Amino acid sequence: MERLARVLATWPGRVAAWFVVCTAAGLFFGTQLYYSTAAWGQGATLEWAITVRLWAWYEWGLLLPVVFWLGRRFPLPGARSALVHLVFSVLFAWAQIALNTWTHLTFVAPEEMGYSFRGYFRSLLLFAFHRNLLIYWTMVVGQWVWRTLQELHRQRVAAAELRTQLTQARLDALRLQLHPHFLFNTLNAIQALVRRDPGAAERVVADLSELLRLTLDDVDESLVPLAREVEILDRYVAIQQVRFGDRLRVDLDVPEDLRALLVPPMLLQPVVENAIRHGTASRYDGGQISIRARRAGDRLRVIVEDDGPGLDVPVDVALRKGIGLSNTDERLQRTYGERQKLTLEPREGGGLRVIVEMPVDEVPEEESA
Repeated sequence: MERLARVLATWPGRVAAWFVVCTAAGLFFGTQLYYSTAAWGQGATLEWAITVRLWAWYEWGLLLPVVFWLGRRFPLPGARSALVHLVFSVLFAWAQIALNTWTHLTFVAPEEMGYSFRGYFRSLLLFAFHRNLLIYWTMVVGQWVWRTLQELHRQRVAAAELRTQLTQARLDALRLQLHPHFLFNTLNAIQALVRRDPGAAERVVADLSELLRLTLDDVDESLVPLAREVEILDRYVAIQQVRFGDRLRVDLDVPEDLRALLVPPMLLQPVVENAIRHGTASRYDGGQISIRARRAGDRLRVIVEDDGPGLDVPVDVALRKGIGLSNTDERLQRTYGERQKLTLEPREGGGLRVIVEMPVDEVPEEESA
């Protein structure tokens, strides 16, 4: 189809296409003329009938480029354009009949030269005038319909591109919002360690440097492998464990065969940060955080649990209250639309369970290699 469109975009291609169309129309209506004359007992031959109709359609083939030019010059709708086309449709109907009269008496049936041009013209005028008006208006209206459909298609494509650009811009803004938020929290942790444990603070700075490198590498990506998210999470947890020590216990269960799946960047870290902040940090003896990933058909399910006090506000308020979960929820919606789901629910035995479900998308083989 693309190759055909490229051919039709050239003048030779258009001429060849129009020749094929006119020839097909001449053959079709030529057989109709043959059978209709045979039914009336006029004894016309098939060759004569097809020749007459081929000449008529080839004549229209010569005239229709001018009709299409008029259609572009005076586009419908509009009273002025309709009036112009009304006048030209009459002129073109007469022009085609005059041309057909000349070609018929000169090439198709020279033996009929006994007919006067005027007499043959008048006989064709009674037979073909209304048909020619119909052909003219069919071409003009068809051109207008085609141009309208093309414009609607261009508008839909432009609107789709604009929506994509707006969605991408919003996703970029959301990702950039996470970086200073995360950096601010980590710097607070370093500040708390500087005087108490300078060596630990130094290790956190080193981990933070590597973590920032990993996150900034993905700043232009809309989807990243789950393995990259696990790597970022490992660095983040290492920083937090320096801060909380044995009070923070993390159980990470992400099977190797799932790590090639694509997910939005910074998916795990904000959810785990929320679990640490409202779970581990709120308990004197710390707490346990569990991160699991499972695949069910064409869906990826990531579950983050903590054994903290759980929600003290409704779910919709919790999703709006903090940057981490609200940002994650909005990025999932803008990336997957209705195909995703972020759920907050109480955990058995206390705490909170965050469930993220999204479509499965895998890294192409050459990228994973």
